[in-house]
Amino acid sequence: MKFLQTGDWHLGKVFYGQSLTEDQAFFLEQIFGELEKAEKELKPYDALVVPGDIYDRAVPPVESVTLLSSFLSKTHEKFPDLEMFFLAGNHDSASRLSFASELLGKSNVHICTDTKHLDEPVIVGKGEEAAAVYQIPFLTPGAIAAAAHSADRPDVLPDAFGADEEKILRSQQQLAAQAFDLIRKSHLKNHPLMPSVVCAHMFATGASVSESERSWVGAAEQVDIRVFNGVTYTALGHIHTVQRLGNNDVWYSGSPLAYSFSENPEKCMLSVTVLPPRTDKGDPLTNTPNVKVEKIKINPLHPVVRLTGTFEEFYKQVVSGVKDKKLKESYVEIQCTDKLPHENAIQLLRAGYPYLLSFTRASEISDEIQNTIEARKAILSNGKKDEGDVFDLFMKETSNVDQEDPSLYKKERELFIALSKESEK
Repeated sequence: MKFLQTGDWHLGKVFYGQSLTEDQAFFLEQIFGELEKAEKELKPYDALVVPGDIYDRAVPPVESVTLLSSFLSKTHEKFPDLEMFFLAGNHDSASRLSFASELLGKSNVHICTDTKHLDEPVIVGKGEEAAAVYQIPFLTPGAIAAAAHSADRPDVLPDAFGADEEKILRSQQQLAAQAFDLIRKSHLKNHPLMPSVVCAHMFATGASVSESERSWVGAAEQVDIRVFNGVTYTALGHIHTVQRLGNNDVWYSGSPLAYSFSENPEKCMLSVTVLPPRTDKGDPLTNTPNVKVEKIKINPLHPVVRLTGTFEEFYKQVVSGVKDKKLKESYVEIQCTDKLPHENAIQLLRAGYPYLLSFTRASEISDEIQNTIEARKAILSNGKKDEGDVFDLFMKETSNVDQEDPSLYKKERELFIALSKESEK
């Protein structure tokens, strides 16, 4: 079985006020182009795997919905036998993403937004080259019922339940362990000789994160990498940097675009080939690689670049004409090393850098980081944390508090405090 893995599209993303619709249409064309290229070379893909965060927010803009719809229609028309797998990430609205999912499933577009059919795979490929594909959406507390024997995997499910405690799986560790346990047992029972591929949206231990997802995963619970044991290949979404976890066949494809100036601008999709198990006289061979992964570069419409220097240095380049043509087509952030601020800096420099999106002073960034550290220390030093302070600090770091509706902010704060106290009981 051969499939193309890409994820964390975040359709509808607005980057420092700049709509990325054209940029996202550009990378979708490259995904389509890779499928087309493989078809022409007589090495077609059997599936396209997109493990979560299809959209950037629960209610995506109309143009993003149209963009996805057009991509699905065009791809299915060109490759009617291609199986396409999409699952809900933490940014997606499961209910909205699931619209017409049963109908789309009949057209080989498999959208997973809940755990109802967690252990029921889609068989992709034919004969000995077939593989069983399972999907796990982003898991919320209570999304999976605790099995009566859920404590039989202490290595990956360390949280014990009390005798009178309601067995509701709340943590990401508990939920992921239970999900993979269900899949493993079903697979061993129904498809013991077939490779297994699991698509999931979660934050695994050891994964390297960047600025664009740090506010979302910074306080998120991580999942022990041992959860993935017993699966031939695990395709993960949630982290924006392409990476393999440990020596296992567990891969994040990363996002197709850099969604922060701190991210590695080199982006790719993964071409994954899952080989049938090799045997010797009827017995499976151990320590035999049965997965091949190849990185395929994605070229951005507008590269993301961070520059550092004095205002005078950049302004001189604008006056004389910026020589680097690539910078004129790049989304640029300038970190100014001057100690004093400059009025209308972005407007003055945009004559040479048309896509200048951010102008910050390096000293301001250092001060902001230090203030955040001090605020966190203050909360931790109180002995007993104040849930209200935790909420205020989180909102300050991740959103524009000044633009929040005061009454809505108050209700959200009260709800957070109530839920925090409830979880501690």
